[in-house]
Parts: sequence; structure tokens; C-alpha cells
Amino acid sequence: MQEENALRIYLEREGYELQRRASYFDAVIEHVPEGLALIDTDSNTVKSVSRYAALYARRTREELERIPIDEVVERWHIFKSDGVSKPTDDEFILKRTIDQNACFENEEWVFRTPEGAKVIVLMNSCPVLNEAGEVVGAVLSWVDISERKAAEERIRSLNIELNEALRKVKVLSGMLNLCAVCKRIQDDLGNWQSIEKYIEQRSEAVFSHGICPDCAERLYGEKGEKTDK
Repeated sequence: MQEENALRIYLEREGYELQRRASYFDAVIEHVPEGLALIDTDSNTVKSVSRYAALYARRTREELERIPIDEVVERWHIFKSDGVSKPTDDEFILKRTIDQNACFENEEWVFRTPEGAKVIVLMNSCPVLNEAGEVVGAVLSWVDISERKAAEERIRSLNIELNEALRKVKVLSGMLNLCAVCKRIQDDLGNWQSIEKYIEQRSEAVFSHGICPDCAERLYGEKGEKTDK
């Protein structure tokens, strides 16, 4: 009788511990803001995925779960980081994890939504081992970095525009040797140039010519002044 009671107490404790672990597992699957997929190599299938896994892949859990491992790339519509090239099963992070018994971190992959849009994700994958050190599954996780990549692209475009603008800007600075009589400027090679030519060669400025009112009056008198008006 004592042995039966001890066994019953032991089983109750084990049952309680299993329930507690299941509660933690359910909380992770439902609330951790990261795509999670549990892979079972015995059945060769995707056992379960998290709520955020379906959200980031733009599909339902039913579309992602209970499918063979070697169909994940095709059924999940996964592409390489260029968003165009399809990986082979051997190239995909999940197959490499299982075959090589190794973790792979921060790899960039792309989900294609049913509408054809790109969802850029950062993936991690690690094997699940039994007591003998044999691979019995894998844990695959990913986060959506589409907005971050879009922001990086905007920054890259702005930097290109800024560098192009800076390339076009030519600044005049330093001491300029100007002739007091003819007003020509001496360049770095010792040549004397007109102010117009000197500035045009060193900036985006373009000159046109006219006569100011003072000079018009000095040269042409009242006639010139009336003409100018």
C-alpha cells in the first residue's frame, strides 16, 4: 500500500511538473515576439509553430505545421536574401542544422507572401539532442527585419545623394592673389586668369554680363541711364 501511495504521489508530482512545463511552452509559443518552429526528425515534420511565426510568414499556422522537412522551403515560400533565388533543401538553414548537428545564427532569408511581397527575416537554428547526443529535432526562430532593411536602404540612398552633392560642391577658400589694376587672379600654377574663368573652373557658378547703373551713367550719361531703365 505504501509503495502504491508513493508511486501515486510521484506520478502526481511528475504530472504537475509536465503541466507546468507545458504552460511555459504555451506562453512562449503564444507571446514571445519571434517566429518559432519545432522540428521533429523522427516524424520528419514541422511539429508546431508560434503565433508570431505565422504572422511573420503572412500565413496561418495550419499552412506551416505538419509538413515534411524537405518541403519547408517550397511550402513556406522561402527565398535567399536576394528575394529571388530559391535555396535547395541542403542550402536551407534547417537542413544544415540537422545534417551537421550545428547551430547557425543570424542568417538573412526572405518569405514571399501570398501577394508576392517580401518579408525579410533574420533566422537562427539549433539542433535538439537526446541523451546519446543524437539529433532528434531542431528549433528554428526568426524575426522580421523588413522595416530595418528599408530604413537601411533609405539611409544608403541618402548617403549616395549627399556624397554626390558634396562631389559637385567646390569651395573657394584661402588667400587669392588679385591684380590691383586688371583684377585678374593668379592660380596655383602661376597663371593669371580673369575672375570669371577662375570662379567658373572652381564652382558651379556661370557668369552673364551686363552693365550696372553706375557704370552705365559714367559711360553713356543720361542716354545710357534712360536706356537702362
